[in-house]
Amino acid sequence: TNQNIDIVQKNCEKTLERSFRDYLTNCYNRTFFKEYWEKVTTDGGWPISFLYVDICGLKMVNDLLGHDVGDKMILRLVNIMESVIQMSKYIIRMGGDEFLVVLPECGMELIAECEKNLNKYMKFKNEGKDIPVVFSVGSSSLYGKEDSLEDAIHAAERRMQRHKEVTRREDLLFLKSYIEAVKNTEVAYQDSRLYPVKNGT
Repeated sequence: TNQNIDIVQKNCEKTLERSFRDYLTNCYNRTFFKEYWEKVTTDGGWPISFLYVDICGLKMVNDLLGHDVGDKMILRLVNIMESVIQMSKYIIRMGGDEFLVVLPECGMELIAECEKNLNKYMKFKNEGKDIPVVFSVGSSSLYGKEDSLEDAIHAAERRMQRHKEVTRREDLLFLKSYIEAVKNTEVAYQDSRLYPVKNGT
């Protein structure tokens, strides 16, 4: 019957939608991005801008405070991106601590403003009692399908890495203070990671 066909179709659509989502954050995944980009190259929507966002110190937090706390950091970053970027966007989880934000019909001036607002919001919100999330951001823009998507994403990622190198020490010291407050014990910083101090040494 038509009703049964409708039910099957809706179930297929739900299954497809779930296959496009990251299980933890409900953000889109790489599979979605591949499908989406094929549509963009056909339908347009230029310019398109990208934000490449990477969390600082997630592995250290996982090691010292547990993956539940690390997951809260990830989810808090997603909430920040959703709150701060007030325009049409697709947030894609590229890996454990890396996200790509795709903004259709967004040029260089708007994407620069988004990047600035994200950094300002991070500093403001980390003054509270919530779990801190420290991240680095890089941006780039595309103005037509003749431009290279791969080059644009790599450009945003490189800018993010340069930002991360500049702020890495400050960011890790900030996380060190937070971890010490939670554990109520001193921790040492070695080889770009934090480990608990043993026997007062």
